[in-house]
Amino acid sequence: MKKLATFALLFFLVLGGFCGTASSQDMATLWISPQLECVTVGSEILVQVKITECPFAYGIGAQILFDTQYLEINPDKVVEGEFFRQDGATTYFASKVTTDPQNPKVGKLIFGITRFNDQNDSYGPIAGEGLVLYFSAKVKVVGECALGFKEVNLINLQTKQGETSLEKVPVKLEESKINICAKDNIAPNVTITKSPPLDTNQVIGQFCYQATDDSTPQDKIQYSVRLEDPIRGGEWTPWMDKTCYSYTFGAQGKNTFCVRARDEFGNVSQPACVTINYDSTPPILELAPIPPEVEEVTYNLCGKTEKPETGISLLVQGARVPINNDGTFCVQLRLVEGPNTVHVAAIDKAGNIVQETHSVSLIKKTTIIMNEGQRQGTINGSVVIIDPPPTNIKGRVLVPLRFITEAFGMNPTYEATEKRVDIIWTVKEGGTPVQHHLRLWVNKKNYTLDGKTMFLDVPPQIVSGRTMVPIRFIADSFGATTTYDSANRRVTIVYVKR
Repeated sequence: MKKLATFALLFFLVLGGFCGTASSQDMATLWISPQLECVTVGSEILVQVKITECPFAYGIGAQILFDTQYLEINPDKVVEGEFFRQDGATTYFASKVTTDPQNPKVGKLIFGITRFNDQNDSYGPIAGEGLVLYFSAKVKVVGECALGFKEVNLINLQTKQGETSLEKVPVKLEESKINICAKDNIAPNVTITKSPPLDTNQVIGQFCYQATDDSTPQDKIQYSVRLEDPIRGGEWTPWMDKTCYSYTFGAQGKNTFCVRARDEFGNVSQPACVTINYDSTPPILELAPIPPEVEEVTYNLCGKTEKPETGISLLVQGARVPINNDGTFCVQLRLVEGPNTVHVAAIDKAGNIVQETHSVSLIKKTTIIMNEGQRQGTINGSVVIIDPPPTNIKGRVLVPLRFITEAFGMNPTYEATEKRVDIIWTVKEGGTPVQHHLRLWVNKKNYTLDGKTMFLDVPPQIVSGRTMVPIRFIADSFGATTTYDSANRRVTIVYVKR
């Protein structure tokens, strides 16, 4: 029961609730010390709560209010003083640091001390003066702050006619306010939050920055900036509130942007700097001559650009290509038949780009080699049978018409009544498809090419059921080239399809 009564008394001390009030003649004085004129931000002060002229009392409960913007009280450093236990009594002490739910800027140190304990009538009330409690408070920002009492309950126990009740002792709250004027000697800390890429080709660069300070709010901090370039140098701007600044780079090369911050008390930060390499010169790109037409499916594209140590990127057909240490490069391209677009781009670290676009056509070349009187020949190196073999008639070498046209990818038609052969094919001339038509008759020297009549020295003939035509005539009609090796009686035809 004694322990329950002890905690009940402590509850009343902290939260209030009383049966009576003592005479105003018996009034104690409760006050806070010390009064401080100047405290450095970040330091800790020792705050003492003292009582004087205290009549008999068993305990005290109170709230000390403070501004959390300016002070921070460590709950682990709130300590009971010796006043209520100066005669050796065992006391119960409780404290809590919290904030007002309605206004978080208002902090509360709630505490209670009671001499009422489990020892039956061992100690009575205490009187006089002494230290009630003390605690450590950290100064956070510059300004003035008050420490004030609220709901102070100094309690005595009154026994009348065998009944004990709580009696509130009047308290005079003198010197209950502490004014703190903190002196700031710590400079702000400034950082650059946004800047152009370290290598850029954009002539205008925007820089943003932000500072923090132990005492000055961010919207009260001022800034000064400068840009040092290789030609003009740079000077600090007047102090200003803006947190972003744009500069026009005036010189190629390294441009160093710096910013410093100043708080309300004139403390200036060390500058924060970033160096931007402004480069608007396109990189080198030199390509070896690219022919308009090639005959091979693979093509080696070679050239030269900046050395890789400069951070250059080389793209061929959109894919990145390795660069040799001296800046040269070679990449093998695989072409498709017909026109091919080749795109090459060199991009430096600053974003400058130089690019070239070329067109190269893969042409289909057919090479036929055959010998007079021999049934075996080759097409593009592959052995084929020629039936009948090339035959010399009146000094002209005749070959099977269908063998030649099919090797060239053409399909002749034969009209038996007239013994007429028609061959229609299409080629590109200047990039435009043009259709051609060759018509000839067996045993007739006249023929037509695209409607124009011309004559042969030796007419087409039927040999072993095959239409034979003069080899040079048919090759020339299709735009092929013909060479004759008289020593070996060998004929070579090269036809390029466009």
